[in-house]
Amino acid sequence: MAASALTGLFGGEAIFQWVSDLDFGLARAVETGFPSATLDFEMRELEHSGLARAAVSAVIGHVRTLHRKRRSAAWLSRAESDRLARLVRMLVRTRDAFDSRDKAIRWLATPNRALAGTVPLPILGSDACAIAVDAVLGRIEHGVSS
Repeated sequence: MAASALTGLFGGEAIFQWVSDLDFGLARAVETGFPSATLDFEMRELEHSGLARAAVSAVIGHVRTLHRKRRSAAWLSRAESDRLARLVRMLVRTRDAFDSRDKAIRWLATPNRALAGTVPLPILGSDACAIAVDAVLGRIEHGVSS
């Protein structure tokens, strides 16, 4: 997964300075919490793709709490930052698996048999569920019906 793909979805160097050291820099940023500008940037990026703001917010945290943090320029908590980082990683992972942003977004918003009929996007707030989604994407990449 390219560092530029992740950092672009997080708002790039304008928001974070950890581009050159993505793995450790991302871990350190999650520990301290992301600035709410990261969430604003991500929401703007996703809105034009057809994903509802509320659906994306629900993966990260309580919708009203996130709205309040964006309005007041507060920092996201460690848990919210971790869920946002997971969501962004999975968006990039899905886009890479389908070689298309549009196909990836459709796949994330559609019930999937391999996930017991669950829509992938809403379950990405959980690490265990994100691992299950990643496994399905791996099977898709290898041509296994999923």
